[in-house]
Amino acid sequence: MPDGFIVFVPNASKGTRGPGGGAKIINGSYATPRDKGVVGGHYLVRIRGTDGVPVVNDLGEEASGTILFSEYEAEVEFPSEDATQDFEVPTKEPSKPGR
Repeated sequence: MPDGFIVFVPNASKGTRGPGGGAKIINGSYATPRDKGVVGGHYLVRIRGTDGVPVVNDLGEEASGTILFSEYEAEVEFPSEDATQDFEVPTKEPSKPGR
């Protein structure tokens, strides 16, 4: 995905107390700073992706592009040590109202 955002929400019901975090996605990649990344534990991950072509809505507000898919969610258990985590996000177009 050309542009997007990933959010990490600690899953307190599974004993993870935080911190949470997030990162911008650029050309399909993201990185969290070593001192501001997630700690080991269970997280709910939410991913939003756009085509990266800025658009202006009816209210004159600029968005980072056209949405490529409905918000993707996954539950992930991260290790305590530094790690890399990739996500396979479905590339289906979001449903349009009335379809």
